[in-house]
Amino acid sequence: MVNKAVIIYSEEYEKINISLNEIHVEYRFLVREEFVPKYNINNTTYSGKNEINTNAFFSCYNEIRQIIDEHSINTIIFLMPNDSLKQVCEMFRELANIEAYILPINYTNNSISSFCDLIKIDLDKPRLRFVQYNVAQNCNLNCKGCANYSNIYRNSNFNCAESFRNDLIELKKFFWGVQEIKLMGGEPLLNDNICSFLIYAREIFPDSKLTIGTNGILLNKMDSKFFDVVKRNSVTFAISLYPSLKHKKESLEILLNKYDIDYIIMEFKGEFMKYLYDYPVRTMEDGYNNCPAKECHCLDNGYLAVCSKPLYLYRLNDNFNLNIPDQSGKFNLYKTNIDPWKLDELLRTPFDTCRYCGEKQYFAWKTVSKDEMQIQDWICN
Repeated sequence: MVNKAVIIYSEEYEKINISLNEIHVEYRFLVREEFVPKYNINNTTYSGKNEINTNAFFSCYNEIRQIIDEHSINTIIFLMPNDSLKQVCEMFRELANIEAYILPINYTNNSISSFCDLIKIDLDKPRLRFVQYNVAQNCNLNCKGCANYSNIYRNSNFNCAESFRNDLIELKKFFWGVQEIKLMGGEPLLNDNICSFLIYAREIFPDSKLTIGTNGILLNKMDSKFFDVVKRNSVTFAISLYPSLKHKKESLEILLNKYDIDYIIMEFKGEFMKYLYDYPVRTMEDGYNNCPAKECHCLDNGYLAVCSKPLYLYRLNDNFNLNIPDQSGKFNLYKTNIDPWKLDELLRTPFDTCRYCGEKQYFAWKTVSKDEMQIQDWICN
């Protein structure tokens, strides 16, 4: 059978030359900017609303489907922005016997001459929008009201890179790709083996945006080998510049520019927020719909969770003798037989803990010692 392909590309990929001997490119379909679906993960954490626009792409989709049917296309190559691939690829889920490919996120050449330049994807599976993995549970800053309860965690052990690799392999059985993998903590740079985490993440999910969420304190102590791994694997730093660290901004910029590393510096205005109550305050649906961390999925020890609470809330419960539910909203990837599309749906579904998430309350940011922390640091009045 002759390999006949359609290339679906957006404007930023217009100048890439594609010459693949293995196939005949039957049609090239340009998707204009106004028709490209967009989903910005960075807006999920503290914005309250996501803007997802896929409706405009349907007219393009219908035209592409007609081309596929009329020309007996058996290969699709998507050259689309990272934040569009989940929505775009899902629309083609119904196609049978179609091979699909995307471009690696860190691809920098101006031409594609072989399928080795591309990533083959499985349209029978969804793509995950976001997954957070805490490579270190403890922290060197100990913010009051830490969202991951790192200042409650008293064990100095670090997560194992091999376990992380195994978890990602299991995750790939359910999702062909992940829009963004964010390594966090605690403070992730405390883990001396962080380079292995980056290498494994890029190896298993070459389509992903890789991010390290850090407070930046240790960056100027990292060696050149670390920055080489960061650069080679196209990692972005998301630096939370807390009030006591504002004086470090210029030196951090100089350091990261020296190694040509991508970064975002987020300057806090001096406030943290909490929205957890020790009794139900909303319906599950209201709690989820108003969640400031919606779709910030979390992976740990083989479990994939709707958010971080099902994985780390036990620390708060155990330390302050609370009984906030923490057993739903998480799925054991090694034991579940849930259909991948159903799992993707469940990760966007309200669960029991959502009833305890209510109106946000803001408080002045500061650090506290483990002996100074109080239940009021996390629980709303």
